[in-house]
Amino acid sequence: MPTTLSCTRLSIFHLFFCSITAATSPRPASSPPASSNLIRYTSNIADCYPRIFQPTSEFQTIQDDQEIPPGLHIRFDLQSGVKEAKINVPDEEIPGAENSQESGLVLVADESATLEPETFHARHGSLQQILGPKSPPPYSNHGKISPPRDQGDSSAFYLAISTLKSKPDASKLMQSLTELEELAHELYFGSEISKDPKVILLLMDYHSAPNIKSDSVELLANIQSLAASVLGSALQNNPTACQNLAELPNGIVEQVMEGLLANLLQHRPPRVLERVMFALNNFIKVPGAMEMFQKSLGMDVLASLFDAESSGSDALDGVRGRIATFLTDNSCDRSVPFGEDLPEKSTLLEISTESRRIWCTNLSTALAHWAKGTEEGIKIDESARRKVEEAVLALRGC
Repeated sequence: MPTTLSCTRLSIFHLFFCSITAATSPRPASSPPASSNLIRYTSNIADCYPRIFQPTSEFQTIQDDQEIPPGLHIRFDLQSGVKEAKINVPDEEIPGAENSQESGLVLVADESATLEPETFHARHGSLQQILGPKSPPPYSNHGKISPPRDQGDSSAFYLAISTLKSKPDASKLMQSLTELEELAHELYFGSEISKDPKVILLLMDYHSAPNIKSDSVELLANIQSLAASVLGSALQNNPTACQNLAELPNGIVEQVMEGLLANLLQHRPPRVLERVMFALNNFIKVPGAMEMFQKSLGMDVLASLFDAESSGSDALDGVRGRIATFLTDNSCDRSVPFGEDLPEKSTLLEISTESRRIWCTNLSTALAHWAKGTEEGIKIDESARRKVEEAVLALRGC
């Protein structure tokens, strides 16, 4: 006699049930008479119930120590553990089952077998073994990333990488960097960039001191901005890319950190410095990079560049906004509830109470300068102002 195990996912208003349906004999005309053999644990007669489960046309709860006759429609509530059964009706449509996914598993049982859970488990294993775990396995953000389906993007990406490695002229370099900046946001391409040590070192060279023959300061600034942007985009929200870069040999991680901090101290055009800050804020997520940043006195570099007293009077307000974003993103772990200890291997900035106070003062000074400028009719960078306000709240709230 075939016995079918099916898993039914009901609508949002129903619980999930696992149904074991056994079709054995035509539907009886009426329910069997109640057995006089009762199970009784208390003096209250209302708490008694038959030793053998008495099915009806409606689902009823099965007590743990009741015997279950063969041929019933049994269902298990996987959330509460409640077992229910009723008379089986062949080809019966269960409400809400139209969207279910059937397991397709068919079990063959002896006609005289009862479908008690213990008997079923002994023969076929537990429901959890058959159906798998109730909840999905823990999410891992370090996994294989499939290539994009668009072959045109793949062709453009690898052509740009090939051009980058070929010591191109300024025009071709600009074209390849522009292509890479657009594609590096995709996880697959970002991962491909991060695991190629030659590409990483070339990006560092191009955004530091590009060896390009050109009299155009504007062109050189564009190349520097794009190179830094490609590096930052490849690592942004891409844990696999960050891990790839961390595993590169020959101290490449150290070279990248040194290069980024050195560039922030150079007299670069503001838009280049903004892109370097963007790259630094994403590179800091690479395993080991935060420790290098701290040892390299990175916070001192940022403090020197921020120069709160000049806020509103120079062209570096956008850079100040980027620094503020860096502080907001890396000074407080918002995923950890307030009052709980941070993970042992924290990737957050280690800011002393005194340093935190100094930064809050500098940020507040910048806000005061911008407020005064607004009163005097001077146009300020509203985006930078909002980022600085967020940084003050982050530093004070951690």
